[in-house]
Amino acid sequence: WLSASAGLAFTSPGKFRWHAYGGTMQLMAKAKNTPSICAIGLDQDYWNAGSYAVLHRPIPLYVTSTLNPGHVSAEAPINGTTAYNAVIAHRARGATLGPAYKPIACSLHQTENGYLVRNGKREDICLFQRAGGCAGAGLERFRINEWLRDHGL
Repeated sequence: WLSASAGLAFTSPGKFRWHAYGGTMQLMAKAKNTPSICAIGLDQDYWNAGSYAVLHRPIPLYVTSTLNPGHVSAEAPINGTTAYNAVIAHRARGATLGPAYKPIACSLHQTENGYLVRNGKREDICLFQRAGGCAGAGLERFRINEWLRDHGL
């Protein structure tokens, strides 16, 4: 059993599961230590990794855009909202956040199936931040706990 377990743990696809979503967790840890962040938007299924277990701060997390395995979709406004002042998204998506958002930390994104590859390159994810505070009125239904509860997840 030990040999079989070790063999599975260190070969595909098992080896990727050891570090799956580690990049997202690193960015959550960075957000934890960035006091100017008052709320975070989690873009494109990054809501499924890290969350409050790594963040350890009582700030709102918002689902901004997702299509999860349960086929539940969400499209919260990502541009022009003051609900959050930080977003975790892949680097290419950062261009759609607007000029106010700047990347403050980036990491390679690895899922349980391996690295995310776009256009032949490994895609990294970033923690983007804009200056200013947060005013989340009107987007309460996109706060992660409410959203998960409302969608039975």
